[in-house]
Amino acid sequence: SLKWTRKQLHVGKGIFNKHCANPWNAFVRQKMNEYNEGRRVGDRLKLPVFITEHHTQLTSSYFRLTVAEKSHLQDNVETLHQSRIKVTHASPKALQKDVNATFNAMQTE
Repeated sequence: SLKWTRKQLHVGKGIFNKHCANPWNAFVRQKMNEYNEGRRVGDRLKLPVFITEHHTQLTSSYFRLTVAEKSHLQDNVETLHQSRIKVTHASPKALQKDVNATFNAMQTE
């Protein structure tokens, strides 16, 4: 069906559901990356552990941010999302149909 074909062509995450970047998530991710910078792979904190250990410091720092700083964080996340290359994965059946359609088009020419 047409709906199935469109979904197969746009399998990438976020194609249909466009969400705005969340400044809190960007802020926490930035602070976690600053904390983990220079640490070895086994010594780095994961996101849930980092939030539980530094919850009060994170919330107080976040509430001190101005609206301009929050929008700057949000803009940074949106530019990061736009710079990523979206890869579409086709199912084997869809790929086979595409190849067959291409060969049929070549035979009719």
